[in-house]
Amino acid sequence: MNKKRSWGLTAMSALSGMGLLLLFLLLGQIMASAAISERDSSTAGSPACEMLTDPEEWEQLYPHGSSPPKTAGHTAIYDEANQRMITFGGCTSTTSITDVQCFITDTYVLDLTSGNESWKQLFPPGPSSRLEGGHTAVYDADNGRMIVWGGKHATTDTYALDLTPCNEKWLTLPVTGTPPEGRTGHSAIYDAANKRMIIFAGYFGEYPYFRNDVWALYLTRGEERWEEIFPLDSPPDPAPARRSGHTAIYDAANQRMIIFGGVDERWETLDDVWAMYLTPGGERWEQISPSGPRPAPRVDHTAIYDADNERMIVFGGYDGHNYLNDVWALDLTPSHEEWREIFPSGISPAKRARHSAVYDAANERMVIFGGGDSDSYFNDVSALNEPLMMVPRIDKMGPALVISGSTFTYTITYENASAVTVTLSITDTLPPEATYIGSTPSGTWVSATNVVSWTIPSQAPGISGTIVLTVTAPFTPCARLINTVEMVTDPPSVLADDVWATRVRYGVYLPLILKDYD
Repeated sequence: MNKKRSWGLTAMSALSGMGLLLLFLLLGQIMASAAISERDSSTAGSPACEMLTDPEEWEQLYPHGSSPPKTAGHTAIYDEANQRMITFGGCTSTTSITDVQCFITDTYVLDLTSGNESWKQLFPPGPSSRLEGGHTAVYDADNGRMIVWGGKHATTDTYALDLTPCNEKWLTLPVTGTPPEGRTGHSAIYDAANKRMIIFAGYFGEYPYFRNDVWALYLTRGEERWEEIFPLDSPPDPAPARRSGHTAIYDAANQRMIIFGGVDERWETLDDVWAMYLTPGGERWEQISPSGPRPAPRVDHTAIYDADNERMIVFGGYDGHNYLNDVWALDLTPSHEEWREIFPSGISPAKRARHSAVYDAANERMVIFGGGDSDSYFNDVSALNEPLMMVPRIDKMGPALVISGSTFTYTITYENASAVTVTLSITDTLPPEATYIGSTPSGTWVSATNVVSWTIPSQAPGISGTIVLTVTAPFTPCARLINTVEMVTDPPSVLADDVWATRVRYGVYLPLILKDYD
């Protein structure tokens, strides 16, 4: 039996007229008083209430650059090739929850280089402002683009953002086939095995309002097409209830889509979990009944797929009464799925809904941005870091931006955090565009592969050290220098590695002006 919490019948006419945003506004006064009451009675941070924490840790990030305005209802994807988060659209609020603008087509880039995170706004002509909010976006890795579909005003156009660094541009995709009915509050995943975007459910402005249909957008370049999917009947699990405001992730290891939560036709928040197996022509639904304590029913939360640990991480949302900032992990082992609440160390982000979240694979962390509660919107950035293992570890740091043709340095920091003395073997694969000058201490450089290596003998537990490399940047504007350093130990331990990315700026000196084409 699914646990549900009522949203109240008065919300139905509000959503049919103005969508989920207006629903939040109409209920604002009620929820604000409830939220204030909840905050007053909360024990978070109180010394009288101590709780054991998990190895995961919250970290608030303070990116350089000009950050986006306070935003909710936007979308975000993780651009893996360039290690950055791309955000698009949504609603913004500059002063209060009543000062909201929703016809926003702003596009921002958050460079996720650890320790050098930075915001940058892109200015390509954007998709129609009729998207407003409640649209979805996926990362099409094969074609290096972000795919955006749906939104508040029921548009059926499909948009693509070309993610070529320094040459990003929006396109309206010429898609064949009959598209789904326009909607908001649906979910979308990228089915990498079959090169298609899968959308599920959502809210439509006409009866029956809520949907539970499934559609695929095949994304082979030049052959993009829509196709409705009719999952095989598989009693007793015919299909999830109609809903909106749920989440979906792509479970790559098991080739299935996992959905969780949302709000149904009776305006009740949900906590059910479903899997759709994605074999083309043999798609089928299966309801999952995880063991362990269950998260509160919720809507407008976020979820990401943690591939390394075979789990789905859920954060925040709204449960029908209160905004949330709890963290849950769903172990995705087939037939042994299990919920577990996570209690990270560090300072938790404020309670919120309608925020975005991506999984930053390079740094093994979930990154959340924006969202809001009944009082205000946010534009802060937080990261949920995965636990560090007690093994030798290595980090690499360097400049986030360099001038083309200039000489600059990288610094490698290594530490033996294990309990035994080890010999460290460190290799640094420099980007092929960079020219190696030298290092302190000196290493062995193989020019054919642009790899430098060092051997650090008899490294006692707790001992750390540094290596400084000097390289010359290429004369290539907008190049992204990917630099990978790895370390193995003797006796054998877990391989440690780190990746650093440096963007090259093309500087042209004019009288009294340095013009930057980045």
